[in-house]
Amino acid sequence: MRPKIPQISKASLLFARLLLLGLLLHGCAGHRATEAEKALLPEAGLEKYWLFNQITTLKGHHTLHDCLLLTQSPGAQGTATSLFISQWDSRDSSFHYGMQTSLGSTISKPGRWPMLIQANADSLGTGWRWFWDRHSIWVDGALANGPTQPYVMHGKFWERKPYSTTTALASPSIIEIEPFSNNWNTGDSYRERHAMANLAIFSQASSLVEAGNAQAVYWIKLGLAHDDYLSLLLQIDAAGKLEVRAQNYHGTATDWENLSFQVAAVPTSVWASPHSRKKYTLGFTLTTPQHQLEIHPRSANQEIPVGKKSFWMGAIEATDLATGKALSRGNMYIFTH
Repeated sequence: MRPKIPQISKASLLFARLLLLGLLLHGCAGHRATEAEKALLPEAGLEKYWLFNQITTLKGHHTLHDCLLLTQSPGAQGTATSLFISQWDSRDSSFHYGMQTSLGSTISKPGRWPMLIQANADSLGTGWRWFWDRHSIWVDGALANGPTQPYVMHGKFWERKPYSTTTALASPSIIEIEPFSNNWNTGDSYRERHAMANLAIFSQASSLVEAGNAQAVYWIKLGLAHDDYLSLLLQIDAAGKLEVRAQNYHGTATDWENLSFQVAAVPTSVWASPHSRKKYTLGFTLTTPQHQLEIHPRSANQEIPVGKKSFWMGAIEATDLATGKALSRGNMYIFTH
């Protein structure tokens, strides 16, 4: 006698089909970027820079400053993908960097999550990998002149997932991911550390330098208080005139968006690189109704040496000129001709 096969009702079968269809649609929608998110991801034929900043607080008031720069620049030979990292350690004032440029990088599908870019190792540098989805970000590789252990960074966004964004500048577009908590490890026997990080995405970034009479463009990310950050986009022309192109504030301590302040370059802060021979203005004063701050590097020699395309990115701090006390720390990027 054959065993009886349980009968599935039409209602149950319809429910199962709808559930399966829902899962399939959810999976597709989960990977497909929304119109707002597409500005954060690589786009065919469009130049983009991703600037990742983080500061790790260590014992004894020491800090690690990490800057990561990912660029994609379309050209006649194809899209060049470059990854750069710098790390400055206040414990010994050491500066380490890593880099890799490739025309044959592995890139995930445009307009879809996750964003995965992998530049393979070659005779010019070590391989690097950058992964980013709606809830986390990680980068791994190795520093050219740093510890022998691999560099591994893995961050998670705030609990209000996914992340929140703000527009720092409309044209060319600069979008910022609001600060997020980060757990990462590198060196020191892979000890896990906690840090605060932020990410900015520049579209057509080179146009900032090439436009008009620009000589250099500065992106400054400065921590003002606990989880409070001020972003500044500065432009200096060939005559030395400084213009604040954009300012953006994350936090609740001060209404910086509506605060009247002035930024001026410090004439004595020009540093000439022994590698590229480029000259960088590394100091600025920021004057508010309550304070006069001086923004300066924690070390002048934080240039990424890539010949004529060398640029500066590294650790900075802000000091109250009235008291001489360091009030905040951050990172700065300098792009020049």
